[in-house]
Order: sequence, then C-alpha cells, then structure tokens
Amino acid sequence: MSYNADPILFEAISAVTATASTELGVRRKVGDKKYVYIYNGGGANITPYSMVTVLTAAVGVNTCTVSTTAGHVVKGIAVATITAAYYGWILTEGPVTISCGSGSSSLDLGAQQVGTDGVCKTLTTNGYPVGNLNTAVVSGNTGLLWVQLP
Repeated sequence: MSYNADPILFEAISAVTATASTELGVRRKVGDKKYVYIYNGGGANITPYSMVTVLTAAVGVNTCTVSTTAGHVVKGIAVATITAAYYGWILTEGPVTISCGSGSSSLDLGAQQVGTDGVCKTLTTNGYPVGNLNTAVVSGNTGLLWVQLP
C-alpha cells in the first residue's frame, strides 16, 4: 500500500479566486496533466492558452503575467482566464489544445515558443521551447500541444 503527502485540493483547475486557496507554487497532478498555483500580478487578465511567465524575480517566481516576448522563459500555459490580481492554476506538463489565430501564421509540426501575442509560434533559434505540436496547425485552427516545462 502506498501513501501520499500531497495537499488535498478541493477546487477545480479552472477555479480563480481573489484570495489564495493554497500556497503559491503548489504543484498538482490531474490525470496526465501537471499544474502550478500562481498569482496574476501583471495588471491584465491572463486568457486561456496564453503563455505565462514570471513577472519579475523581485516579486517571487509564482507572481506571473502573460508573456509576449519570444525570449521569455515560460512557466506554464493558462487553462482558464485568471483575472488580474487573482490566483489560479497554469498547466506545466501535459496535452493542451492551442489556437492559431486567424491573423497568425501557421504553426509547423514540432517545437513551439512564445509568440508576440502571448500564444504559440514555431520555435526559432533565439526562442525557449514550451512544447511540441503533434501536427501542423493552419491559421484559424487548433492543434494539440504537448507541454513540458520545469
């Protein structure tokens, strides 16, 4: 018989709260997906499927904002809207459906990084990989991204 010392968490992964419901940085596994609990300190809402990065090291590694720079190291991908100054969960490992906006370039099969609009773009030489697409995604469609972040 095995035992586990993980915290018991009663809220859904999509839950967003004005006060912390657990400690920042708590990790959680649900099925084949892993999540981390963060605070949105960026001043704007983090929308679903946006790449999320640390706001600044000065405020702590679990105070985050939307990443819009290709060189940013991504902490996770939002699975629900996290309102500014609220707490929520972001995906750090596992499959997630991503969108290639109708105004965006198509996404090639393979490694992806942060695009200028906070969503995916095909990895370039100066980028930091966030995951891999299992198939190319044309503009205006969705695809399955396998995320694996520290």
